[in-house]
Amino acid sequence: MRWLVGFTLLFIWVFGWLWITSAESAEFGLLSATTDVSFEWTANVEADLSGYNIYRTATSGTYNETNLVGTVIASAVQFVDVAVEDGQWYWAITAIDTAGNESAKSIEVTAILDTIPPAIPQNFHIVPAIIVPLILD
Repeated sequence: MRWLVGFTLLFIWVFGWLWITSAESAEFGLLSATTDVSFEWTANVEADLSGYNIYRTATSGTYNETNLVGTVIASAVQFVDVAVEDGQWYWAITAIDTAGNESAKSIEVTAILDTIPPAIPQNFHIVPAIIVPLILD
């Protein structure tokens, strides 16, 4: 499935149920979701870029050190958040320079992960056929 969001093409491959929302144009796009969620983004061009921090939270807009799920090097433009539990999650990314300065958070992306199948249907059985006489005039 391909989505065009604010002139940025995001490739989304869905296993299970996935809902994606974003308030504005996405430079930071969700790629796939099962229990692992993959991301990609457009690389920063600063000469002193050190890397990126990726954050995940269950509450929109609440990002801090406790919900940092990964740090990648400057040349990386992809990240996989592994073993994400079912529920609604929010992610954002920041850039870090060699002096340790961290950018503001990117736009937030969100997904609802649902890998639990529905319950087994109950009381499934054969019913006798009902014969209705047909009377022709």
